[in-house]
Amino acid sequence: NNEIFTRYVRDEKNRNSISANIIYAICEDASGFLWVGTANGLNKFDRKTEKFTRYFHDPSNNKSLSSSIISSLVYDSKINSLWIGTKNGGLNRLDLSNNKIVSYKNDPADPNSISDNFVNCLYHDKADNLWIGTFGGGLNQFIEKENRFIVYKKNDVLQSIPTDFVISIEEDNSGNLLLGTYEDGLVVLNIKTNETITYKHDSDDPESIGDNLIHDIYKDKSGLIWLGTWTN
Repeated sequence: NNEIFTRYVRDEKNRNSISANIIYAICEDASGFLWVGTANGLNKFDRKTEKFTRYFHDPSNNKSLSSSIISSLVYDSKINSLWIGTKNGGLNRLDLSNNKIVSYKNDPADPNSISDNFVNCLYHDKADNLWIGTFGGGLNQFIEKENRFIVYKKNDVLQSIPTDFVISIEEDNSGNLLLGTYEDGLVVLNIKTNETITYKHDSDDPESIGDNLIHDIYKDKSGLIWLGTWTN
């Protein structure tokens, strides 16, 4: 068989290789660079030179990444920035025009801070809203102009959703947010009314959702929603 895959693996002797072999996220910026989030560092890949530039958390530098465990990436073309979700350091914004990093971490004393530092997923919707799914802190919406987060959590008085564990996000053609959860199925959130509809597995219904843990959600060109689940 002809070899059809090119592999990029960590080489301890080569600083221009990828920083880790466990990959959690990939996205592309406006200049055509690929950004790769790994279990140990953020990597910028130049496809012309096939070299990786590495970014890590530096405990002695508060302007570095807040964590080296990168869970999710979203490129924001309007501000030429990379939004970076981490598994234990909250949210980061890397300004690609000057390489400066701003970190957003949970502050228990500040209700306007991000609700949890374990970020599972990021989603940038059609209205330019940035949504953050966390593992334990529910759903967050970042209001950039006001530099604050609106939090949707289980049993919240104003913004209530059925779970605090959001692991995937998509938007349907009606502008609703589709939330894939850890064990509570698919949650459809109407962000205008804050109303939710939940679809869960029913063992007596063969047409119900296959599993309540939803890793990924994809909307195709026809508007059909595809769900990647844990088992069925």
